[in-house]
Amino acid sequence: MRVLYRLAISFVLGLVAINGSTYAANDANGIVKVGVLPARSHIDERSFKKALSHYMMGLLYDNEGEFKKAIEEYTKASLADPKSTVFRVKRGVDYLVLGEHKKAVEELSAAKAIEDPENITAALVLGIVYTAQGDYQAAQKEYEDILKKDPQQMKALASLADLFILQKKLTEAQGIYEKLSGAEDSNAPVVHFNLGVIYAKLNKVPQAIGEFEKTIVLVPDYIDAYIMLGLLYEMQGNLARAEDVYRKGVGVDPSDERLYGRLAAVLFDSNKAPESCDVYREALKRFPQSTDFYIAFSAVYIREQKYDDALSVLDKAKASGLKDPRLYSLRGYACMMQGKIDEAIAIYREGLTNYAENGLLHFYLGMAYDTAHDRAKATSELRAAVKYDQTVAEAYNYLGYILAEEGKDLDEAEGLIKKALEMDPANGAYIDSLGWVYYKKGDFKKAVTELERAVSVEDKNAVIRDHLGDAYYALKLFDKAKEEWEKAVHLDPEQAGIGEKIKRIQGEP
Repeated sequence: MRVLYRLAISFVLGLVAINGSTYAANDANGIVKVGVLPARSHIDERSFKKALSHYMMGLLYDNEGEFKKAIEEYTKASLADPKSTVFRVKRGVDYLVLGEHKKAVEELSAAKAIEDPENITAALVLGIVYTAQGDYQAAQKEYEDILKKDPQQMKALASLADLFILQKKLTEAQGIYEKLSGAEDSNAPVVHFNLGVIYAKLNKVPQAIGEFEKTIVLVPDYIDAYIMLGLLYEMQGNLARAEDVYRKGVGVDPSDERLYGRLAAVLFDSNKAPESCDVYREALKRFPQSTDFYIAFSAVYIREQKYDDALSVLDKAKASGLKDPRLYSLRGYACMMQGKIDEAIAIYREGLTNYAENGLLHFYLGMAYDTAHDRAKATSELRAAVKYDQTVAEAYNYLGYILAEEGKDLDEAEGLIKKALEMDPANGAYIDSLGWVYYKKGDFKKAVTELERAVSVEDKNAVIRDHLGDAYYALKLFDKAKEEWEKAVHLDPEQAGIGEKIKRIQGEP
């Protein structure tokens, strides 16, 4: 709440719509503060000078953070010039700073009531106050009251549009920003950018693209517009256009890390892994302490099954003194893929000495122990994984499946797998695990239901078809069981035990 009130102060001090002249001064921290000198239009010279003197003293107290003393000075200024809205607005803002919201609203409402058609500051600030308090209806009324008098009042339109965005009323915000985009205003690039964001959220991708392109034409170094434009092309599957946008962005501002990251990702997705690696190399020359680039670069090599290259990148990250649990996760995974299980276990254990409560490291260490046929340690690490990180669906599924395989704690196993499915309901492996729990519980009909669903998601998975065959066999559906086992063998001839099952079923009546 405090942040919003400070924004309100900056907003008021930046307004130049008040009928008066402006001045600038530096406060003790070197921050420029803008004040507005009230115009003399309805009082004698003596009263005007008195009001102005107190007003200036109030500004000085504001700059020193003496808000109560500033309020006293603005009050004296109002006594000398009761028809000035400036002094009441300043008091209202200072009350906001002091947290006296009721008094702030009273002062701003009083300022708004003064006959001064040129002054909209009080209503605008009231809108901000009501927004900060969550009274969106009252805020909307303040802005709409201004617009009734002046439908083209840009600050009121922009504030109302932002209020609609805050309430997720994107269609209403769209209408206002479309109106703003047609106005000749120095903020036109921002208006086009914001309208592009709204279009994107409304899934009006072609219109959003058009607005971001206009933004770049108006301000060629508007980097956020390049980012948004590239992301939209990615959403359309137009990776060539996305690549072009990101490359242009890098040419405009080579110091923006995001552009390198997106460009490298698009190149990889375009089956241009070598070019993606080139971008990461260039990025690491510019940003040698970027952990994210080391991680993404090594991940490219891992996906390409170039594990030695991945480890080389990770070695450089380590030599650079970078610390991050993901570096241990990737290093260990690369070793596991090379069959270096003991080395992977050592890496994960080293990582856990520095990040003892990292759920992913416990998860990967649990997988490594399971691969090493140490189920006790695997189970222990997987329990630690779900303890420290309740967002790792794989850990819940893996632990549940191990318990199901061992035929113990089946109720717990069911609960764990269902937890994984809450996070990823369409995951075929998780659905298979749930079916396997039901099979182990002897509830073969439920097992078949879940395993058939798993096959519909992953029909090329030999393990799932093997499990479905087992469930059919348990229900004496021998032809269906044989069919599934034969499909499993076709998918994976090395799948253990399936040949014996097929031979056994041929002897069934």
